[in-house]
Formats: sequence, C-alpha cells, structure tokens
Amino acid sequence: MRVIYSDGRQFLDGVLKPLGIKPSVVIDIQAHHDYPAKLEIPEEFGHLNRNAPGDQNNDGYDESSGAYQIAASGPRVEFTISPRSGLLVRPVVEIAGMPAGAVTATMDGRWVEKIVRLENGNVLIELPGESAFPVTVAVKVGG
Repeated sequence: MRVIYSDGRQFLDGVLKPLGIKPSVVIDIQAHHDYPAKLEIPEEFGHLNRNAPGDQNNDGYDESSGAYQIAASGPRVEFTISPRSGLLVRPVVEIAGMPAGAVTATMDGRWVEKIVRLENGNVLIELPGESAFPVTVAVKVGG
C-alpha cells in the first residue's frame, strides 16, 4: 500500500519514505510514527477505531497510512491529541461515520485548511504545524 500526503510524507507498506522533506523534519515525523500520540475522544462524539486493517497494535493509529482512526457517532467530533514522541508533527486523522456535507475543523481555535472527503465518505484531516503540547481539535459537518 502506498499513501502520499500533501506535505511530502509517503508511507509505503507502513514504512515512512519522505519525498522532499528536510532531514530534521523527517526525524520528528519518524519519531511521531514510531510513537504515535495519545488521542482522547469523549464518548458522546465517537471512539477510536482500534480495528483498522493497518493498525498493527490496536492503538487507533493506522501504521500503514500514518493516520489516526476515529469512528464518529454524529455530525460533530471533538478530541485531544497529545504527543508521546516529543512533538506532534502534522498529524493526520481519518474520521468514519460523519454524515454527508461540508466539513470544517479547528485546532486550538485556528481553522484547519487541509480537509478532504474520501471516496468512501470518510473525512481526512491533515492537522498543521508542530506542537510539544496537547492540542484540541473540533470537527463538524454543516454550518
């Protein structure tokens, strides 16, 4: 399986093979991939999908795609993501179960621009930047 994100992260059968990314950033991305962040989601919004085919250790992080997996219970999801490897480096989150419609997201109150609705209806969000601290993400369908 091959997955490529807009910032040059490429996962080939679960192995990070970056394209045109500075070596110093690659080190942080690799650490994040090796030690995924802790993602906490209140029950009323959904849960981590710990059974994704590429999730090697049932922690809600799909190592084959480099994305956290969430199953939403409705049109709104809120979660906190906390680094375990020192830095959160542009984490990617895939959310299943959200109804059809335009999706918006914020990370600590700032708009997130990279949101894509996949062919299977899932929402893929590339969170921006780096953080050494937990961040709160809010995602919703509709205005």
